[in-house]
Amino acid sequence: MTLYQFSSIYTSPLVVTEFFPVIFKFDGERMMASESYFWDMYSTTMQAINFYYYLLISDEKNKSIGVKSKDTVAFVEKNFLQGIKEALNHYLDTYHEKKKEFEGHVHSGDHTHTADSKSSPPISSYELGGIDEDKLTATEELELINSRVMNLSIMQDVLDRVQALLDS
Repeated sequence: MTLYQFSSIYTSPLVVTEFFPVIFKFDGERMMASESYFWDMYSTTMQAINFYYYLLISDEKNKSIGVKSKDTVAFVEKNFLQGIKEALNHYLDTYHEKKKEFEGHVHSGDHTHTADSKSSPPISSYELGGIDEDKLTATEELELINSRVMNLSIMQDVLDRVQALLDS
């Protein structure tokens, strides 16, 4: 098999042997230890997941890529997907807890949450991915939490689609 047989490097086995070790690596420990690092890397991580999804779809049509070989799937699972899934579940749990705590304070009357209430202190001290949460109003903090949960849900959806292709 030669590279000339393929219309693109993305439809050749070279994408697996040359690009996968570079693209599909995930520092799960660092992602779990630093919420701001996780969010700094969110876009890059999503691009890598979507690229893998694209390659899985392409491999359905052109079986010569090798994306679904046992070795390749095991490599991506071990070095990339496993850490992402752990970080995703960690942050989903974290944000759901923050939201529950936040809503508990709001419902108990401890905190107002009007949009223009800049003088209101935050509910508690959270590290929210590089954003100075001490300067957020209650409404802004809740909006940020909801936004993060939505982004994590999008990541979960793409991972579910990847898993469906791997299982097919």
